[in-house]
Parts: sequence; structure tokens; C-alpha cells
Amino acid sequence: MKKTRMQVNIALVIMLVILLSASTLAFGVTPARKILEYDEGLKAEYQVKVINKEGGDFKVSAYAEGPLAEYISFDKQIVDILDEQLEVPITVSVNIPDGVDLVGMQKSNVVLAQMPIGVDSSKTVSTFLAAASEVQVNFPYPGRYFDARVYISESQVGEPVHITIAGINLGMRDITSLSANIQILGPTNEVLADLKTNSVSVPSGQEGRLDIHWHDAQHAGIYMAKITIEYDGKEKIIEKIFDVGNIFILIRDMVVERFKLGEIAKLEFFLESKWNKRIQNVFGDVSIFDKYGNKVTRFRTSSAYLDPMAKEILPGFWDTTGVNVGEYDINIDLLYEGKKTSKLFETVVSVDSIRKKEDILTGNVVYKTRDGVKIDPIIMLVIGLIAINIVFFFYVRTRLGPGKPPQQQYPPQQYTQQQWQQQYGQQMPPPQYQQQNPPQQTPPQYQQQQAQQNQQQPQNYQQQYPPQQ
Repeated sequence: MKKTRMQVNIALVIMLVILLSASTLAFGVTPARKILEYDEGLKAEYQVKVINKEGGDFKVSAYAEGPLAEYISFDKQIVDILDEQLEVPITVSVNIPDGVDLVGMQKSNVVLAQMPIGVDSSKTVSTFLAAASEVQVNFPYPGRYFDARVYISESQVGEPVHITIAGINLGMRDITSLSANIQILGPTNEVLADLKTNSVSVPSGQEGRLDIHWHDAQHAGIYMAKITIEYDGKEKIIEKIFDVGNIFILIRDMVVERFKLGEIAKLEFFLESKWNKRIQNVFGDVSIFDKYGNKVTRFRTSSAYLDPMAKEILPGFWDTTGVNVGEYDINIDLLYEGKKTSKLFETVVSVDSIRKKEDILTGNVVYKTRDGVKIDPIIMLVIGLIAINIVFFFYVRTRLGPGKPPQQQYPPQQYTQQQWQQQYGQQMPPPQYQQQNPPQQTPPQYQQQQAQQNQQQPQNYQQQYPPQQ
């Protein structure tokens, strides 16, 4: 019993699949949309056409749905489509009396439904597939009403952003002055710019347009325009988000430190965001190839996020067990927000280092920084020598103290026996001794100056250099 029921269910499923595959829409409808303007009542007629795309005989049923359905009628409800007919017109009548309680844009659908073949059209039947044509009626507002739309052009950093405000005056009265104030907001809602358009007039039922440019987009990212539209004492606010440039992360460098062949190498990739909002779930697929182009390994880094315009280090780990010394290409595909940035690093693997070829050729030694900046060792040596000289100079100056000032020399003075006795308290030596060893006597006019200098000198200096008589 269960087996029979299962067989019946399978048969029903197969029949349903066959029925659905056979139920394809054999016709199309044109036009896709019709727009009408309401002005103290509306009486309009237009045609929709049934397009016999695949040939064959079939019937379609015409009806309306939506808020305007009661005002829409057809010259015939059921239409026979013959195989040789490529298209068949149906007349649609729209009759809306004056005084209806409708304002603004009202939309309804003219529906043409395919009917099963061989069904009596005088009876109520169900339909399979249908196509629709939209009818749109614009009802005026009392007074003035500007139905606005905002368009913001795509642009790159450094290019002007073109902002257009377009719309139609759906009010029954003319707009004498239409203008707009625009605020450009950054990712944290900070105001980056305040713009103001010119002023225009818009008659009832006519279109109006305002244009303005923003020239100060300094970074790629997401921005928002807060647009305040003003006309004849009324105000309308529209907010629209727009992009400048494309989301992008720059791969600046790669550094490997403290490496030994046969162990796990930590590869650090230096990234920089060029986007003004946080970028989530950033990770890299790393592929390593030998010098013959054979793939050695492939692994994925850990994931991270980058703050707006920020720099970050993304680590990846390479197990070098069984890896030989030689040249290898390390390629990273950085994935984020549906985007991909790739960069290839040509490296040389030795017993205790993984270095980029460009660093080896230029003699650069890479020191780990947030930017992954390379520093030339010659520059480091020069800076070190200058620092050592400065320290040595101050050390010697501190140890030796200030130098001894040069001693003033005065010409030898000729003495009499009495002067010599008064000056030195002893007998004057023979003249030949005086000629060989003339006394260095400070003249009286310099003695007072010498005494003042001795008083100003520190005590330890006076002990080391006593004044000469």
C-alpha cells in the first residue's frame, strides 16, 4: 500500500513538472507604461497590443487592478488570438470624473491573462499566465507641490561631483522661487561642505531643475548629501548616499623577521586603507612558487579590519619544513568587500632570513615599522657616528672644565736697588742675572684689574692658578 502511494506521488510530481514547463507565456504586451495627466476630469483612450511571439491560437482576458481600476474599461474583455496574427490591439478607456479625492501619482495595471485553449469564454474560468501594462495618472495637489528627484554622478577623487535636483510641479499653482541648500556629510556625519543652488520658477504641471557641483572630495569613500528643497514657503528634505572613487586597500610591503629555515615563518603584510569608512573582514590568500613556477604551498592569513584611512599589519604563517634555500615568489590576493588587490614579492630564502630581491640589490635592511619602511644602514651608521661625537664632546668638556685663560705678558721693568728691595725684600741680583731671568712684574696700572679678576674666579681655579707677582 505504501509503495503504491509513493508511486502515485511520484507520478503527480512528474505531471506537475510537465504542466509547468508547458505553461510558458506565448505573448507580450506593449507599451509597458502609459502616463496621463489629470486636469478637472480625465477622458482618454489608448491602445495596448498583444504580441503573438510564438504563434498559435489562444485567448487573452483583459482586466484592470489598482486604485484606478474602477475608471478603466476595454473595448473587449476576451480577445481571440490566431496563429497568423502577429499583434492584436485592445483599446483601453480611462474615464475619471472631476472632484475625485486623489492627489499625486496614482498607478494601476492593465492585465492581459492567457486563457486555456478550448474553454467556453461565457463561463468563469481560471487563467494560467498574464502580462501587464502600467497606467499612471498624475493628479494635481492643491496649491503648490514639487515632486523632486535627486541624481548624483559617479566621480573619482579630484573630480567634481555633479548633483542634479529635478522634478515636476504637481500643484495647481505656479512655483515662483525654487532653490535648494545642500550639506555634504562625511562617514561620521561631520559637515564637509555647505552648498546653495540658484533659484528658478516652475509653472504648474511643468518640470524644474537645479544643478550644482561639489569640488572638495579629498578621499575615496561613502558620503551623504542632505538636500533641503525650498519653494514659496514650503520645505522638503531628501537624503541621498553616494560614493566617490572605489574602495581600495594598498599593499605597501612585506617583512619577515627572526626566521630559521625549517620552522614556521611569520610573513607580515603592511596594508593601508584608501577608504573613508571601516573595512571589515579583510584577509589574504597567499601562494608561494619556486623559481620554476611550481606552487610550493598556499595558505590564508588571519582576518582583520581597517579603520578609515588607517594602516595595519596582516600576518600570515608559512611552514618551511622541507623547503630548500633559493628564490621564491610570494603572491598575496587581498580580499575585502567583494574586491581584490594582489601583489607579488620576489624573495630569496636563506638559512636564517627571507629577504626581498629589491632589498638585496640596494643593500637595504628592513626594520619593522607600521609602514614597513626600509632604512639604509649607511644612513643609520652616519647618524650613529654624529651622535657619538656629540656625546664625546660634552663628556670631555664636563671632565676638563673650562680652559685656563691666556696669561697676559708684560715687558720687563728696570729696577733700582731701592725699588728691588722694596718689591722683593732682598738684595738685587747682578745685572747679568736680571738679563737672563727678568722678573715678570705687573705694572701698577694692571694690579687693580688683576685683583678684580681673581675675586671673580672660582676658589678652586684660584688655587690651581694663583695670581703671579
